[in-house]
Amino acid sequence: MTKAGGLTLTEALALRVPLFLVRPQPGQERENARYFAMQGAAIVARHELELAEQLMEAYARPERLSAMQARMEHIARPHAAGAHCG
Repeated sequence: MTKAGGLTLTEALALRVPLFLVRPQPGQERENARYFAMQGAAIVARHELELAEQLMEAYARPERLSAMQARMEHIARPHAAGAHCG
């Protein structure tokens, strides 16, 4: 479980760690959470009980975690910063 801030999500993306997010703050965190969830790399819960249920379900189905990791791989852009350097 983590916050949906830019630095935290960047670190998770670099490590290809599936994300479990709870109650993202309005604004950028909520948009970040929405993007990662739509990409299949995160699960967003509205409250702690929902988060616990989602975690139990994910760990009962390892293929779900593997799929989330694969989605992290798919959306990662490891050389994005260097792509525009001349």
